[in-house]
Parts: sequence; structure tokens; C-alpha cells
Amino acid sequence: MNIKNFIAAASVSVMLASCGSTGKIVKTDSSAPPGTTGNAQSLVRITSDPIPEFYPRISPDGKRMVFHVRDDNKKASERWSIMLMNLGQPGRIPLVGSYTSTPNFFPDSKTIIYTYMKPSKSVIAKSSADGASGINYIAPNAMGDGDDMASVSPDGKKILFNTSFGGTWQIATMELTGMNSTILTDGYSPRWSPKGDKIIYSKSVGKYQQIFEYNISTGQSTQLTSGDFDNSSPTYSGDGKYIAFGSTRDNQNEHVFIMNADGSQVTQLTQGNSRNGMPCFAPNGDIYFCSNSGSKTERLNWTSSDIWKLTPNLNR
Repeated sequence: MNIKNFIAAASVSVMLASCGSTGKIVKTDSSAPPGTTGNAQSLVRITSDPIPEFYPRISPDGKRMVFHVRDDNKKASERWSIMLMNLGQPGRIPLVGSYTSTPNFFPDSKTIIYTYMKPSKSVIAKSSADGASGINYIAPNAMGDGDDMASVSPDGKKILFNTSFGGTWQIATMELTGMNSTILTDGYSPRWSPKGDKIIYSKSVGKYQQIFEYNISTGQSTQLTSGDFDNSSPTYSGDGKYIAFGSTRDNQNEHVFIMNADGSQVTQLTQGNSRNGMPCFAPNGDIYFCSNSGSKTERLNWTSSDIWKLTPNLNR
């Protein structure tokens, strides 16, 4: 998706539910799982619900998953809310109510950070992962037009997020108190490296999204992907050696890929007519991702989405 279309979205989280290139609109077999290549093993379906689920994130202790859902019986940003699953157990648990999206865990696995959209501009908030504390603002006022995609540094001292100024997406950090915000670079969908010394993110280059890495100590960015296709939603593996991401390089259908942290040896993990994206690594190296295949309902594009898990072949 072109970044201009991102900016036109009613909220940043609505943008995230359709991130990546729209590519071809393909009607999928509602009974089929997403296709995988020989570089993926052990495909497992994690969720199966009429309400679409997006943006999975696994707790650092590997025990729980948070994600947001979209209830199309509601309107605008009220449709979005956050759910939690205890991995290995059935069912999902409502964690934070309407107007919330893009959750992620604090390093202690006990607290989540997310976007709260009910104010006039989206702000960053936090809650207990047990649902006991309600909504607590980290920053009572938005830094820009739509603060979103927040995550906490591995040392627990900084918050990374993206925001928009005058139609340009920027990556920023702030303290846990919401103070001392600092703009780092142009871009969106940022994620910390496991050591907290680098940031992976997406940025529009011409007509397409590409993946960059930002070095905290030098302030220098390095472009890791290229080509006439979109590369989006990058995320590091727990050891920092690999990056998983969504890409439309396979005939313009978005699929999950993995590459070395320096951008080399790009390897495709999913394939076929389904749309697969928004990957994240679990601590054990498994990759959780969203797919519009295998639903109980007929789907077009991201009309609906479930969460799946695969094990990549890292000896590729």
C-alpha cells in the first residue's frame, strides 16, 4: 500500500489491518490452510473466529500472545480491541476494550503497550497483561497525528513508536514517562533489535515500501531490501540473526519471507493465493503471522484474518 493511502486512513491502526501492497484481490478456498514452501515446517492454526484478528505479538517468556481484532458490527475506531491468548490453551480473552490496537509486551511479559484511539489523536497507553489495571496513558497528549506501533526497549527504558507530521511518517522514542520525545528518522512500523542497539523499520522509496535498519549509536540507516514490490512489517528473531517480513515479490500476493539481518539470503516461507503477512517471532524461533486463508467465512483481501504459526528452516 502506498504511504499516501496510509495517511488517508481514519487511524493508524486501520492502516495496519491492511498493511502491505493490496496487490491482486484473490478469492481463496475457505477450507484451505495457507500454502508454505519447503523452507517452512510445522504449520499450525492458532485462531479460528468470525471476527478477524491481526498483529500477533508473543510475550518474551513465550507463554502468551496479544493481538487486536476488528468487529465490523461497530463503527470507525470503535471496531478495534485487544485480545490475549495463553499459548497452548483454547480460547481468547478480551483484554482491553474498544479503540485499542497494535499491542506489544513489556520485557517483563506482565504489561502491554498499545495505541488508544478514543482521544482526538491516537496516544500510547499501557495495561496489565492480566487485565487488572485498566487503561493508563503513557503520554496524555499525542506527539503527532497518530502515535502508534509502540514497543519497549529490551532494557525497559525507552519506548519506540511511529507518528506523523504533515503527512510524513516519523520514527521516534520517548521515556517510559512519556517525556523527552526524540525523532530518529523517517519511516514507520519500527521494531527494536534484541540488544536494543538497532531498529528495523519500513519506509516508502518511490512507489514501494522497503526495509531499513537504523543504528542507534551512529544515527545511520541502511536499506536492506529493494525491488519493484513492497516489503513491510519487519521483525527481528530473538537472537537478532534473522528478520521476518511481508513481501509482495511473489506475483504481487503478500507472503511471509525471512532474511539474514544484513538483508542477504531472502527466503520465502508462505506461498499460494492466500494473503499472509504481519509476522512476528516467538522466543523459540517460531513465526506467527496473519492469513486470509482457511477461514470459516469467504474472504477477499483482509476482509478477515486468522493467526497461524510456522517453524522456519533456519538451515536453509
